[in-house]
Amino acid sequence: MKLELKGKNKALIYAAAGVCVAAMMSYFIFSVLGQRIKQLNRQIKLAEAQLQKIAGIQKERGAVTAECDKYKSYLEASSWDERRVFEELLKTVERIAKDSGVSVINLSPEPGVEQGKEYKKYKVSLRVDADLEQLLILLNKIVSDKLLIKVEKLAITPKGETAELLKVETTISIAIP
Repeated sequence: MKLELKGKNKALIYAAAGVCVAAMMSYFIFSVLGQRIKQLNRQIKLAEAQLQKIAGIQKERGAVTAECDKYKSYLEASSWDERRVFEELLKTVERIAKDSGVSVINLSPEPGVEQGKEYKKYKVSLRVDADLEQLLILLNKIVSDKLLIKVEKLAITPKGETAELLKVETTISIAIP
């Protein structure tokens, strides 16, 4: 059985075959391109995730660096000798007292250094006259100082009958590793 095609029929069959071949070729070409695009999208998402991780690490690094800078002077104090620790502690307390607006009556180091298992504690004695607001400013600045000093003892008595001014006697200390 021989099929004879003439004129229009032959052209139609060739056109249909050409369309089928073109469709199959485009399907394979576009499927390969589609797979490649999906692979590239996965790689892009992976790279974005890695960049976000790196950005998070950089942000944490900045926070750690800021925290380290905050305690840098305190950590440097561990290499100081006893005389320098007292000098720096006295200078710091004097500066804080001046910034707070209190009247310093006496500021002196307490004799002896308290030796702990992992630290040495240095103490200074401070006597000032201040009103309540100045006293609060002084105490706040002492406990928030970068040398990590703290108030060990605090005695407050009114000065005079009106008690507008207060006599404050305190012991301030720093523990150095």
